[in-house]
Amino acid sequence: MIVETIPSWKVYRERLLNFSKLPLSVQRQWWFRGHSSVTYDLAATVDRGGTIADDQARERKIEELLGEFRREAMVVTGTSSLPEGDDLELLARHHGLPSPLLDWTLSPWIASFFAFFSADASKFPTISIYGLNRSAVDPAVLISTNPKMNPPIEIIDDSSKIRLNRRALQQRGVFLRVSTIAKPLPKILGNALCRFDLPASERDEVLADLDQMLLNPTNLMYDLEGAAKTALLRVK
Repeated sequence: MIVETIPSWKVYRERLLNFSKLPLSVQRQWWFRGHSSVTYDLAATVDRGGTIADDQARERKIEELLGEFRREAMVVTGTSSLPEGDDLELLARHHGLPSPLLDWTLSPWIASFFAFFSADASKFPTISIYGLNRSAVDPAVLISTNPKMNPPIEIIDDSSKIRLNRRALQQRGVFLRVSTIAKPLPKILGNALCRFDLPASERDEVLADLDQMLLNPTNLMYDLEGAAKTALLRVK
């Protein structure tokens, strides 16, 4: 993983403006993700806490979680016509089920919003924004060596799979399925992964700047909770 310390939002913003001038085909190769603290691991939600012994146990837990989610979702929706495969995993992930899916965005500006939105400089002075260059990912990690197991990582970049998830569509969401705990994700991705560290103290300036671009909780969360959060950001 390549790590770079950026001294200010102004400097990083200029980098993003230059990025937006690149051909769209190049831009589409990059995914982004924001963390409100540099101390937070880049890991799927199902792996947080480190209680799973190995990949086989992990797969069993995921299957059990999805099975229980399906049963409970049938109670709530009153139908057995629920999605299958990736679609079910994405639906469950959206509603908070621990998952092997790690969400990213095609927009570095949106990733910046999520990095700074929950930032608290008094506790964690540095935020991080990850950039993943898909064209630099080792092809070997996208192929399974065991027919009974998924490859270490899988790229899910299909907007039709999130067609019922307006929030994910608004956030230009894309997903990485992580199928192993044998090696940390940054090591799997190697130098295809970049991390940009910025001062969390610039939170208010960054969010005000992004609000002018309509990148705020209202438009990215698309519910009344988001509207309330936008109001709180604007009124000091």
